[in-house]
Amino acid sequence: MSLLSVRDLHIHIGDNHLVRGVDLAVERGECLALVGESGSGKSLTALSLMQLLPSHARLEHGEWLFDGQDMRSLDEKAWRKVRARRIAMVFQNPMTALNPTMTIGQQIAEVICLHTSMSRREARQRAIDLLERLGIVNAPRRAKQYPFELSGGMLQRAVIAMAVACGPSMLIADEPTTALDVTVQAEVLALLQELCRDEGLGLLLITHDLGVVEAMAKHLAVMYAGRIVESGECARVLSQPAHPYTRALQAAMPSLGEARESLQGIAGTPPDLSRQIPGCAFAPRCPQAMNICVRELPQTRLIETGQCTECWLWEKPE
Repeated sequence: MSLLSVRDLHIHIGDNHLVRGVDLAVERGECLALVGESGSGKSLTALSLMQLLPSHARLEHGEWLFDGQDMRSLDEKAWRKVRARRIAMVFQNPMTALNPTMTIGQQIAEVICLHTSMSRREARQRAIDLLERLGIVNAPRRAKQYPFELSGGMLQRAVIAMAVACGPSMLIADEPTTALDVTVQAEVLALLQELCRDEGLGLLLITHDLGVVEAMAKHLAVMYAGRIVESGECARVLSQPAHPYTRALQAAMPSLGEARESLQGIAGTPPDLSRQIPGCAFAPRCPQAMNICVRELPQTRLIETGQCTECWLWEKPE
């Protein structure tokens, strides 16, 4: 049984149908990467899994199981016991995720006291231990400092420490390496890998960086306009992409190993999600689009290379 299983997830905000029937599964001790360009619905999907969507959003699920428990029936009081203790999140910008008026140690200890039976003194020591484990030198001193006194890499480590402080089974990391330099990015990703391996954490990694995906993930889901257009083992999807959008994403990524005169951008713009899309949302931008692509949405299909894709190129339209 998967640690997390979501089927037919829909999110509406006003007239905008922003997430349109997403299926996801995260396994214990493994990383699932969710990739796509800005506005594809990745962060909204993550927030929905923490029940942190804005109040005016409308959320619908066909199925939503976490560790075998149906999460659709939980009220807000029950969710407060789930967050941090069972599912935790590392937000995109550590500076805005932390309280500027509290020290790093106070903030981590507060989470521990809120969700466990530890005393405040024990929680403070636990916070220092976590900071040390996550590679912060002189952790007792750093725990007494405020967010503005730490570098971006240290702040991201502190946010990860806060997320894992109560021993959750699953971690959601939303663009955890944004605005970090390459060396610090590698260190943060190594920390997340270590947590998955040593603690058996299930990790949902949200990113637009295929280099990060290749280094981190066992499974990959590619998202476009609120739908998963391709998913499967990361190595297979990246080596033999089946959907035109996945291929376009790869072509748009700069490569250090070969010289290119120019990057290949994706023509056109993402669709207007306030309007109904009867067929494939990528069809207006797809160089291989057929008439049926605009008229009708293809079924998700397991193809011979081992991944699942949602594309008429793998069907036999009549």
